[in-house]
Amino acid sequence: MSRDRDRRVVPDERISRPLAVVVCGAPGSGKSTVGALLAHELGAALLDLDTATASLTAVISTLHGISDLDDPALAALTRAARYEAIT
Repeated sequence: MSRDRDRRVVPDERISRPLAVVVCGAPGSGKSTVGALLAHELGAALLDLDTATASLTAVISTLHGISDLDDPALAALTRAARYEAIT
């Protein structure tokens, strides 16, 4: 890898770029920060699961009377649809 004039990391042309990078971790661990930095460095788009599925989660939490977005019951109700939304 080398750096261009803007100090961004430029992949060596012989090395293929990843199709996707998944950043996982506990709440508050810096996933969004790391994801944004990686997207910038790779010149890639950033797909944030929470942002992409906020409307879905809000509707389901209201329908089921769950106000805590970290409630395991809400996660169980929305998990499959949230992951399907970004695939």
